[in-house]
Amino acid sequence: MNIAQAAWQEGALVIGIGPATLDGETPPNGPFAHCQVHFENFSPESHGVIRIPGRQQPICPMIGLTTNVIQQMLCAQWVDEAVGR
Repeated sequence: MNIAQAAWQEGALVIGIGPATLDGETPPNGPFAHCQVHFENFSPESHGVIRIPGRQQPICPMIGLTTNVIQQMLCAQWVDEAVGR
C-alpha cells in the first residue's frame, strides 16, 4: 500500500486489479482504497474453490486468468492510444 500511495503522490495513475470483497467482507481500507482506478476480477474467495489432492487449501485458477485478461486489455488500450497520437 505504501508503494501505491507514494506513486499516487508523485502523480502516477494507480490501478488496482482484484476482488473488491474477500470472503464476504469489504475492507474499509482495502487495496482499492489506494487506487484511482480499480477493476473487479470477481474472485472474492481467499482460497479458491477447486480442491487438489495433496493441497490443504483449494485454488482458484480464474483469479490469474481474469487478472491477466484485464491487464492485457489495459496494455492493448494503452498501445492503441499511443499509436493514435
